[in-house]
Amino acid sequence: YMGTEAAEVAPAAEVPPAIGESAAVAGLPVALNWCTAVGCTPVRDQGSCGSCWAFGTAGVMEQNIRIVDGVSKDLSEQYLLSCNTDGWTCDGGWWAHDYNWWKVPPGEPGPGAVYEAAFPYLATRVSCNPPHTHYEQIADWEYVGASNGVPTVAALKQAIYDHGPIAVAVCAGTRFGSYTGGVLTIGDTCSKPVNHGVILVGWDDSLGTNGAWILRNSWGPGWGEGGYMKIAYGISNVGYGASYVVRGSMPHGPLAPTGLKAAGVSTSRIDLSWTDTSSNETGFRIERSPNGTSSWQQVATVGANVQAWSNTGLPLSTTYYYRVQATSDTESSPYSNVAQARTWPNLSDLDESFYLPLAERSFRR
Repeated sequence: YMGTEAAEVAPAAEVPPAIGESAAVAGLPVALNWCTAVGCTPVRDQGSCGSCWAFGTAGVMEQNIRIVDGVSKDLSEQYLLSCNTDGWTCDGGWWAHDYNWWKVPPGEPGPGAVYEAAFPYLATRVSCNPPHTHYEQIADWEYVGASNGVPTVAALKQAIYDHGPIAVAVCAGTRFGSYTGGVLTIGDTCSKPVNHGVILVGWDDSLGTNGAWILRNSWGPGWGEGGYMKIAYGISNVGYGASYVVRGSMPHGPLAPTGLKAAGVSTSRIDLSWTDTSSNETGFRIERSPNGTSSWQQVATVGANVQAWSNTGLPLSTTYYYRVQATSDTESSPYSNVAQARTWPNLSDLDESFYLPLAERSFRR
């Protein structure tokens, strides 16, 4: 399963650390998972062949087609394994996006994706046996940063947001291999910076201590959480050599609501109002907390263009904190500012001097 070719990567000392960055990135949602927002193709299994580089290449192309075209296509990793002219085999390789862009192996009619049905995966390098019919092509592909380093968390998030799931390398050791669920927070150390190619389909800043990537592996759905992993930012050199393909545009989610205000208007009701800054939301999610920092819970959802809501049935003399998030079919916006308010006390329980008009209080003296 360790298939990223060592010759393609730099010495470990050259990998810049990504640990210690702020998880939040201005203008981006706190969480995005393209597999839940739009959908992902089924998890593949590379078997005993070190062809993770081919699965990473085909995988980001499949997800791009799923997001941009709204259809699921099963692309042939075997075509990349058998027909590439770079010498990449089951002993390792690197991102083969050029074959979906401009590179044409001998005997092939042109570049572009080949479908799985035309060249099924065999987990070994066999004869290319051209020609094959080619379909979807990309307009370009790029590294997120350097080809031999780990980009910043912010740069990786921006690439996923702008271009969809990205192909990345990672150091996959014992901890990675034995992962069964949850957030992997302690990474592996490898003899080289990385040794395995995977796909990042999203992130979630609320996971672990400082956020985590949503990683898609190619070891079948029986590994990890249905073939996926949550891995903390900045460990195991995850993100090394990150690359994305250019084909179509990603559907972007709504902007965060602004100017959230809260006001207690009775012993049991607090009114909220905010400014809708988006034109593409499908609704708003309203969350409440007893302290403003933790224990947030969703208390209501409202439709698109709504800019007010009343929280009723509350206990008297109680303070609550609120935040609002715009939602769409693809993702959720960052949260609004936090606003707080307190329900009224029972006036009959107060000393009348607290609520008698000033003139009457002066007269009673």
